[in-house]
Amino acid sequence: MRTMTRSGAAVRVVVAMAVLSVAGCDTLPTSPALRTSEVGPMIAQDSLVAVDSQPLPCCSADSAGGTVTVIGGTLTFHRLASYTDTVATPGGLMSAACVTQEPNGAAVHPNGLVTVGDSVGYLTVPCSKGTYALVVSRRSDLQDTSSDALDDTVSAGTYQITNGIPDQLTLVDLPSDVRLTTALSWDTVTVATRGHRYRLVAVLMRG
Repeated sequence: MRTMTRSGAAVRVVVAMAVLSVAGCDTLPTSPALRTSEVGPMIAQDSLVAVDSQPLPCCSADSAGGTVTVIGGTLTFHRLASYTDTVATPGGLMSAACVTQEPNGAAVHPNGLVTVGDSVGYLTVPCSKGTYALVVSRRSDLQDTSSDALDDTVSAGTYQITNGIPDQLTLVDLPSDVRLTTALSWDTVTVATRGHRYRLVAVLMRG
């Protein structure tokens, strides 16, 4: 086994997912149960591609004389702002949650997908614990032809990755402490919450 620093040079392509824009890196989960002091910089992001097996745009519903349609969304992961498990690495001091091991011969792709050989693949996140936010974007088309888009934070809380092949992802919605049902399949994350299943694909980013 070779040691890899989740946020170090070996997986710099994964961390590059955070460079959508300067403004994007400053975006924080909006759950009142998450204090700003707990939320560190964004380290990974997935893009919503389907809801309840329907590709976007989808799921239109009539509302107050208009139509509301799901047009997009994101699942973002943030490093913890502070930690007590500091360890020394070749890249400097960092949280032990951001240091992991990958099998020899594993390839880490720019979107966070790790492949081992020809048949085993799993999605990883640069740090094994931190905070997350699941945001869904909706467009409202009114009868007077005007339209407006808004972002709705469906869930925000803490996440934890259990190392293994494939990795196991646990999302805990705050403040309810409800564990969301998740599934990982190659570069895809499926999250079930509030009666819907959201399918998200890891964003391909380059530094």
